[in-house]
Amino acid sequence: MLAVGLDVGSTTTKVVILDASGTMCGYTVLDTGGYFEARARAALDQALQQAGCSRDEIEWMVATGYGRLRGPEAD
Repeated sequence: MLAVGLDVGSTTTKVVILDASGTMCGYTVLDTGGYFEARARAALDQALQQAGCSRDEIEWMVATGYGRLRGPEAD
């Protein structure tokens, strides 16, 4: 089980991934550059790769920020 926090801001997009124990197992920060959806997906993919996990393992995801409605679907 993974929990994902996604912040899609006007200048940077940030992702943090927590495992079932609440330990951070992956994160990334990318420049948004006006490409909200593409950068949100890229940031999520990079953080998942860093964590050694896949999207199928995400239990829930919360999104915040200026572009929160333009990234991967959040709970």
